[in-house]
Amino acid sequence: AFVKRPAADWMRLAGEKPPQRKLLGDLISENELAVVFSMTNIGKTALMVQVANCIASGTVLEPFDNECGPQRVLYFDFELNDRQFARRYAGEDGDFVFSDNFIRAQVNAAGRCDGMDYGEFMLVCIEREIVSCRAKVAVVDNISFLSNELDKGRSAGNLIKRLKEIKERLGITMIVLAHTP
Repeated sequence: AFVKRPAADWMRLAGEKPPQRKLLGDLISENELAVVFSMTNIGKTALMVQVANCIASGTVLEPFDNECGPQRVLYFDFELNDRQFARRYAGEDGDFVFSDNFIRAQVNAAGRCDGMDYGEFMLVCIEREIVSCRAKVAVVDNISFLSNELDKGRSAGNLIKRLKEIKERLGITMIVLAHTP
């Protein structure tokens, strides 16, 4: 279950790999799993949409560095429907222009899980969509949608473990939003 090496060997092996470039300063780097959490109605979604669009366009969100060029971002929006999303991001002078690399996905109400646990079904669908979009960054907003038992430590831990497995298998960056109780 574990790989053991002297710490010096880990340092040498890490030094042989390409450096992880910053996507959002020291907060989020390539190939990481980042969890953004706070109470509800604080603005996590608005902030993460802005972060995702900066990553998609390769621009900087001051004061955070972005050392990467434009990245394909797939934003799984379990919070807003299409009208809510459009209303939120329509500016006074017209609609906000998103990067073409920013792909937003919302749940298809006609989707079926055919007896599979719904959370497990959604994880399978998330992985499939990341692959089909060739996304380098995936944002999951909000993991509460994937499980009704996140207040239980075991359920939350298992869900994060599964998301990390997807991230590792696909070699992507994953940003997960969560509500705190």
